[in-house]
Amino acid sequence: MAKYLNVLVASCRLFALWAFLMPQVAISAPTLDEFAQDRAMSLVNSAKLQAAKMEDGDITCRKKPTNVEKIPGFAGEAQTSGGQGGVVLEVNSDQDNEPRTRSLPGTLREAVEYGYKHRTATRIVFSPNLKGHMIRLQSALRPSDNTTIDGVCTGVTLIADANVALIIVANRTNIIISGITLRKYAYTGENKGRADGKDFRDCITVSGSVDRLAFLYNDFEACGDGELDITSGVGKPMPDAGGRMTIAFNRFGHHDKAMLMGTDGCGNATPGPVDCPDYANGSSLPLAPLYKVTLFANFFEWAGQRQPRVFGRVLLDATNNVFAFTPFDRGNGTSGSTYAIFASNGALVSAQNNLFVGVPFSGDPAEGLTTTTSPGVSISLHESQAAIRSQGNLAFGHEIISENRPELVPQISYVDPAALQRIDFRLLGARDALACLITRIGPNGKLEWPSSCKRVAR
Repeated sequence: MAKYLNVLVASCRLFALWAFLMPQVAISAPTLDEFAQDRAMSLVNSAKLQAAKMEDGDITCRKKPTNVEKIPGFAGEAQTSGGQGGVVLEVNSDQDNEPRTRSLPGTLREAVEYGYKHRTATRIVFSPNLKGHMIRLQSALRPSDNTTIDGVCTGVTLIADANVALIIVANRTNIIISGITLRKYAYTGENKGRADGKDFRDCITVSGSVDRLAFLYNDFEACGDGELDITSGVGKPMPDAGGRMTIAFNRFGHHDKAMLMGTDGCGNATPGPVDCPDYANGSSLPLAPLYKVTLFANFFEWAGQRQPRVFGRVLLDATNNVFAFTPFDRGNGTSGSTYAIFASNGALVSAQNNLFVGVPFSGDPAEGLTTTTSPGVSISLHESQAAIRSQGNLAFGHEIISENRPELVPQISYVDPAALQRIDFRLLGARDALACLITRIGPNGKLEWPSSCKRVAR
């Protein structure tokens, strides 16, 4: 009996200690690295002021809306043309119809559906009368093959509720989406498994067997789930080879999970040489990529994570991007992870001449370019390494920029290297590199680098 009482007393003391500590644990939420935050915010603000002084260079608005002959990267190499040469349709209404009802005359939805009905290439532009207008979509737009949606310099914004995708590109080829501002309102909290049953959807979803896609001069922010997600779909068949895409001159701003990019090659299986190469094993070799993506000259402005998150049979060529990342406040007192590029499960990443500006939680490293073997990186179960080659990247602070089996990443060279115009950010320095990039992104971005920025990367 005495032994039982001693155990009970000890248990009570332990419970009392736990009860005393619990309030402290509850209020000790992670805090940002304030020093890194101040430096990073100062850099971005200074770069914006500098960008405003750079007046030389052609502005997209001075050109005709289509400039497909200069698409850089994989989509350009694949001669992506969208609706060039097809029927030109002008949107003159900012209305949209309810789901399962007839599209309204003059609307964006009517124009998008025209390509389906008539099996023809379409180039969709917007009336000057819509300059600055918002188009609230009631359901996702699903452009057909050989389509261009071009809102350059019109200031048109697509919006929807957080649980409504704006654009879905599934099993399509030869599509250009350019010069559009994309937003979702309003949302708080986690994006999946919600109590209200309204899971968030992406601004743009790309899935399945796709090829010859270009996303240029757009502005993404507050997009619900992903800003631009490109996946084969969990549990779905692997996509057909092709998958050539370019994502260039876009801004991805103020969001939690910016970009997911991958194929479902592993699932919950143990990493192995068949479905998911484990590069810790020296005999593991990459599988042929099914998505080939050029990520060129984009500004990730205070996104939290997935910039992008790359997994499976993907080859990513990331050049001249700026990743300014910080934990994203979901509006309900929680934040997600924070990192720029994270690659796993046999992905192949070539990262050149990018700038990483990280604001981590206090005591944590800022994860700029990492895989499962990078020091300080926390990973989920059943994830294996990716192969990363890093060249000429610039860390603003102490961001982790790591390599892993770089010899497995193919050297990427395009037939027309001038179309990519790689710039050496190290020669410019962090502020001027970001300022140069700011002049080129979004619906009003310039078509050329300002003369002071043209320091060519070797």
